[in-house]
Amino acid sequence: MRVFGICGQRLRIGLLTLLILALPGVSAPAAQAAGTPGAAKGGLADSSFMDMEAHWARDAVESLRSKELLSGYQDGRFRPEEAISRAEWVALLNRMAGLTRHGSGETADTPVSGFADVPKTAWYSGDVAIALKEGYVQGSKDGKFRPREKISRQEAAAMLGRLLRHQSATALDMSGSTSFTDADKLAEWATGDVMAMVQEGLIAGKPDGAFEPRQALTRAEAAVISVRLLDWLERHADSRTYSEAGVYGETPGNAIHNVTSAEVTAGGVTLRNIRVLGDLVLAASIGDGEVTLDHVQVDGKLVVVGGRKISLNGRFAAIRLEKAKVDISLTSGSIGVLEIAQGSDEAKVRLAKETSVNKVELRARAGIYGTGNIRRAEVFANEAIIEQMPEQWELADNIRANIGGKWRQGNSRNVPSVPSPGSGGGSGGSGNGGDPVQPPKLELEQPADLEMETGDTMPFPVLAVKPSGAVLSYVSEAPGVVAVDEKGSKLSAVAAGKAGIKVKAVYGSQSTERRFEITVGPRVTAQDAVKGYPPIITIPADVKKIPIPEFPGFTVKLLSAIADPPDVFPGDGTINPPSCWGVMTTLNYEVTKVNRPDDKALLRVRAAISGKADSPDADLSLIAKCVAGLGWENPAPGTRKINFPDYAVPGVRMKLQSVVDGKYVIREDGTFDEFPATDLDIQVIYRLTRESSGEYADTDPIPYTLPKRTINAKYLADQVAANYEPQALPDGNGGYKLNLFGPDSGVPILEGTGYGVKFNGIDIVPLLYIKPDGTLIQGYTERTQTFALEIYNLNDPEDWSLILKDFTLTIPAKSTKLSQPPELSANAIRLYKNLYDESILSLKMMDGSRQYIQDENLYFRMYIVGTNEDWGGFVRLGQGYEFRKIVGPDHPAGTFTLAVEAPDGIFSPEDEAQIESLRVTITVVERL
Repeated sequence: MRVFGICGQRLRIGLLTLLILALPGVSAPAAQAAGTPGAAKGGLADSSFMDMEAHWARDAVESLRSKELLSGYQDGRFRPEEAISRAEWVALLNRMAGLTRHGSGETADTPVSGFADVPKTAWYSGDVAIALKEGYVQGSKDGKFRPREKISRQEAAAMLGRLLRHQSATALDMSGSTSFTDADKLAEWATGDVMAMVQEGLIAGKPDGAFEPRQALTRAEAAVISVRLLDWLERHADSRTYSEAGVYGETPGNAIHNVTSAEVTAGGVTLRNIRVLGDLVLAASIGDGEVTLDHVQVDGKLVVVGGRKISLNGRFAAIRLEKAKVDISLTSGSIGVLEIAQGSDEAKVRLAKETSVNKVELRARAGIYGTGNIRRAEVFANEAIIEQMPEQWELADNIRANIGGKWRQGNSRNVPSVPSPGSGGGSGGSGNGGDPVQPPKLELEQPADLEMETGDTMPFPVLAVKPSGAVLSYVSEAPGVVAVDEKGSKLSAVAAGKAGIKVKAVYGSQSTERRFEITVGPRVTAQDAVKGYPPIITIPADVKKIPIPEFPGFTVKLLSAIADPPDVFPGDGTINPPSCWGVMTTLNYEVTKVNRPDDKALLRVRAAISGKADSPDADLSLIAKCVAGLGWENPAPGTRKINFPDYAVPGVRMKLQSVVDGKYVIREDGTFDEFPATDLDIQVIYRLTRESSGEYADTDPIPYTLPKRTINAKYLADQVAANYEPQALPDGNGGYKLNLFGPDSGVPILEGTGYGVKFNGIDIVPLLYIKPDGTLIQGYTERTQTFALEIYNLNDPEDWSLILKDFTLTIPAKSTKLSQPPELSANAIRLYKNLYDESILSLKMMDGSRQYIQDENLYFRMYIVGTNEDWGGFVRLGQGYEFRKIVGPDHPAGTFTLAVEAPDGIFSPEDEAQIESLRVTITVVERL
């Protein structure tokens, strides 16, 4: 798989900080009652789901559950076969991809304005806004998103495909093909993405070989796709190429993203909050463009081949400059080894105050400026400049350079010369331009003991040493615990344990030594610390302050608390419980390792804050008032049921009590028989009863508008299912016809609607008893036929519906007899070779005016006697119908006996015996 340049926003791979909401989603204010989705009080349960023991998706669901990436229901079930909605799928994709904030400020709590049916108060409005911004949702032609509708398998695949195409650096193959048995049922707009997701191994078909594009996506299928997507993201996170100008790596709370290696190939690129585990290359294709590395750590080497102006802020183990006239500024942070290679003439490196470089290798006519500290400098090029005075410096033979504001001449010695008292020698070299000094007393600071973690590296500790020209060397007493790299001037923690480090200072003939200890412990990062924290917590109504998680060895700071309504969090760290129902909120924390301020992690927690009406002991009048204030939605066309509010309080039951003025008959469960002819405004009263005492309270009248009848395929399918009864009607010619077609149709409700009806999944292969035009084939005996119907829009192929009912028809018997005794003539048999050079044995049932089997109404099947070779199913004799059978080159030559079989029940036993006695023998003399 080829990796291309990154365009726009990128998929975030920080799996340790990934927070996936429970698959059921979090709906509008609702209590966490038994049977509702979400974690139990106190966090997720540790046990497996009781309904997943033998389920095909068990491994995927348990894998996500063990990582606390999803939750089930409080009754211990996962409910794998329940469908998920379009809003829930969008919320899940956003969290899988880390899409929780944009540069323009949208968050998962930002209202959406692009769809008429996504209210600002809906829990999913922010997620829909993000999905619309990212370009992977489009909605319908009428400007609606349909958030509560079940998402189909092809819709889910299309959204996932668009997301990966817009966000990922991996090219997706959308031109492939599949062997799905129902591939022709894929919508044109979804076909490419379905093919790509199948090719990538993210989505598969059903066990029977079908894809079922219109079938609703289940919770089990969503879990399996999630596991596959996590694996896909990890496999495609090896390296990054930044090929277009832009800002990359911005995350909520500045969470760090790790990549193995990276390359910048264009100017105008800013990398932020990124750690490169290997090398980062600024390619020659940048030309004279600018690059900014902000809060970036490079564990390998930063190689600068292109770019005119480079701004750095972070930690860099090594930097190598291979570009002339480049201007690099280190505004904050440190560099281990700075190598200015040959050919980098006129390069400038500017070191801001409080920055540091452990070692400089200057091999070009370049300059280092500023006030940052340089521990050691080695100069190998004439006319080089180091504006500040390094703690140690060395010039190669015959090299003239300006160090610390003075020109100095080099010689062959490794350290600055230290003459004996009274010799009058120079301090900067071999006397040409050097300043004479007296050898001072050598003094070395006692290092403090240090702590490291396995896998850490750190520069040699900066020690106060006098004089500054003294040379320091380090030796580890336990290299298997802490290794010393003199060339790289760094210490590496290899394994847990303790190691003594000896530091030796040499200045001329003087030397001194110090010892300190390094304790190495197991590596625990901020990401590791937050990994096990539950993604969803419950905050009871009596808790008045926002809880702060505790992690030993880490500090935790609350970054933001987001809730709807906003007054739940006044802004001073306290909680104002909602007056009615609980709400789901988002708490963002920054977790920072003590003494390692660059080791940070973003902890995002969903918190369920209980409301005053959530308690089973709450006053019923308060509950009734709160119920009346919930978001009520008018019934959708075709559902014939008003929408109950999203409400649940343990021990309190709600039912529809009455309709004000009795304008319409609506049952206790909200169902009614039919929509009105015109829009009708009604008011409904609900009764809430406490089951333990029988106490009850009624709500104030709640308004609804029942929409007028809207005809669509689903509505008509329901009408046909309720009203149509199949009948066998005389056709006027002595036969019978199904009352489904023509003026005597049994479904007059379709007349003038622009909809048609057709057979769907008739239990006959092929049609024996009912012809496609409704004509009934009568047999010697009465028989029954079961069939299914489908309603479809004559002008819109997407508007169709299967009638969820099997119809059964009784077909009258008819005294049938063959018009004349049947014959089968060998003259009808011929052997020929087709265009593909295959030998074909052909039986032609009609030749001009002669029928080799005499009766055009005869249904028959041809077969070779004594073998399992069938020449097709039952077929009605038509004009010039011909059977063909490939008999070579693999088919054996010889003599074959062909026979005819009639279907059961069409003819009398006597006629059946005549038909089935037909035999004709064909001898294949030679192969063609």
